[in-house]
Amino acid sequence: MATRKTATRKKTPRPKKNAATLAEKVLEKKNKTEAVNTKPITYVALLVDKSGSMRSHRDGAIQAVNELIKTIKESAGEQDVKVSTYWFGSDVEEVSFLQPASALCAINRIEYNPLDNDTALNYSMASVIQRLRNLPASEDASYLVIVVTDGEDNH
Repeated sequence: MATRKTATRKKTPRPKKNAATLAEKVLEKKNKTEAVNTKPITYVALLVDKSGSMRSHRDGAIQAVNELIKTIKESAGEQDVKVSTYWFGSDVEEVSFLQPASALCAINRIEYNPLDNDTALNYSMASVIQRLRNLPASEDASYLVIVVTDGEDNH
């Protein structure tokens, strides 16, 4: 009877993967993903004087604000730009908060009707800046405050 020899294959041992190597690879992949998904953000606060002295500048103020809105929208492009709009007189009124630049709309005479007697410019700016400071901290964030007014603080 003939015996058949069977070839025996030597198994090549698989390299052992230790937990540290796997963790490093996972973190590396996560960091690459985060780097791709993280883009700088710009926060714009548009602060518009709605005090009584602006009545004589109403149409000019509307035109100026609408030009600013147009410029912000065009400049934003694919960037992450969030715009907050505020009216101010003796107090601050938040019109919109962290609205994407692409969603901005022009203002008109119905929306912008200056009636307030006081111009609390310093208080209004401080309030808006504090609101921006309360946003989550980020190294990739920029802040811009634009004020449309005819004068100085009188409050």
